[in-house]
Order: sequence, then C-alpha cells, then structure tokens
Amino acid sequence: MAFRTASDLVVEVLSRSDEWSKFETKLDDYLAAGVMEIWVVSVDERCVWSYRPDQPHRRLEAAEELSSPEVLPGFSCRVVDFFLHV
Repeated sequence: MAFRTASDLVVEVLSRSDEWSKFETKLDDYLAAGVMEIWVVSVDERCVWSYRPDQPHRRLEAAEELSSPEVLPGFSCRVVDFFLHV
C-alpha cells in the first residue's frame, strides 16, 4: 500500500477477522510514510496499542490514560472511554 501524504495520527479499529500478520505490514507502511503515531484499538481485548517510529510499541489498558502531546496537544482520555458503547 503506498501513501502519497502522511497523517500525523492514524487510528485503526481491529475487527475480529483482522489478521495480525497482515496488519503489521500495514503498520510498517504507515510508519514508512511518515505517520508520527498509530493507535490500534482492540475491541476484543479492550486495549489500545500505540506505535511510534523508532520506539517500542505500548499496550494501554482500560484504566490508563491515552495522550499524544506531540500530535494532539491538550488531548487525553482514558482507554476505557473508547469502549463505553460496545
């Protein structure tokens, strides 16, 4: 998949049918295109994975706070808030 421009932030929601191996290729494409941060929302696991270039990925659990001051200054929310209506 080739991207012409990169967003600062990409948010992906995993469906039950998504395969991690295919999804990892997509993550690599986003990062290679210059995306600064990727949030992967896993409804089944009720967590959010955060990916940034040249950093280890992080798994944020329901009680944790999600923020990205470099990309979204002033924004933060609890991970559990992603799942209020699920």
